[in-house]
Amino acid sequence: MMSGYVTGKSANVGGERRRYTVIEKPDGWCVSLNGMTTGAFPNRAAAATVARSLQHQADNLNHVYERKSH
Repeated sequence: MMSGYVTGKSANVGGERRRYTVIEKPDGWCVSLNGMTTGAFPNRAAAATVARSLQHQADNLNHVYERKSH
């Protein structure tokens, strides 16, 4: 679950793709997207696994959206 808040506009719809990154915070490694982060993971490898999974899911959603918009 991503921590943070949601604004009134949709993020990345029809625009540039989401990019999940792994960042280090004082309490551990986190997955980040547009300034929002997950809770801390115990190590970088665990956070990277989650980031790859989220990126894969986001890329698949982008393909579905692109097919529907044509």
